Amino acid sequence: MRHTSTGLEFIGARMRSAREVAGHSQAKCAALLDVSERSYKSYELGKREPSLRTAVDFSERLQIDLRWLILGEETVPTSNLIDLTEEVAAALFEQATAGSLTPKKFGRITRYVLEQSIAKGTDPQTEAKEVLSIFQDEAEE
Repeated sequence: MRHTSTGLEFIGARMRSAREVAGHSQAKCAALLDVSERSYKSYELGKREPSLRTAVDFSERLQIDLRWLILGEETVPTSNLIDLTEEVAAALFEQATAGSLTPKKFGRITRYVLEQSIAKGTDPQTEAKEVLSIFQDEAEE
């Protein structure tokens, strides 16, 4: 479950979500962070704000994105983005008919498909097919 607000209750909800995904108890997370169990519970309930050091430690130990924990925004790791870009380009190339796309149009469609794949978490092949079907429909009209 992804929460996208920066209020304390949402930071706490993201901490809880990450803890549950990791399969840890509140006591275990408190021990990992070297804070009392009561303090940790206060973080999850949004009654107390974790320090920056605690937030960094939490994100490192549970292997979650610090930006997501604090701001509720997800980032795509560079290595994943490079792989995804390659998949998008290959999907578009496979779907496009020879000569039907100018380099500029190809670039714009690639950008759009990449944005949609990241935002929706969908397969680039699916997004490329959807976008290119619009162009095919226009060509048939």
